[in-house]
Amino acid sequence: MTFMLFACTVEPQHAWPEVQFKTEFDDICMQTVDADSMSIRELETLIMRCDKLLSIIEKNVEPERKIYLKKLRMCRNLFVYIMETKKSAETESK
Repeated sequence: MTFMLFACTVEPQHAWPEVQFKTEFDDICMQTVDADSMSIRELETLIMRCDKLLSIIEKNVEPERKIYLKKLRMCRNLFVYIMETKKSAETESK
């Protein structure tokens, strides 16, 4: 009985960072669909969020870490590509 009580008090604390990082991951990567319509400032913000989350995921030791790293880098690369394309289009139009 004591073990059950201990397990119940420890488990939510351990699971919270994982849930939080996956929520942030989902929020960032689902925005790739609308990336073309975003401003340069919005894209820069998303890139900064990617960088922050990348450092958090790199510290994680769970086996699926590599999958999240790869997917997040792909999302980040898309944001960077679109941002650079928009910046060069602005430069050409001036």
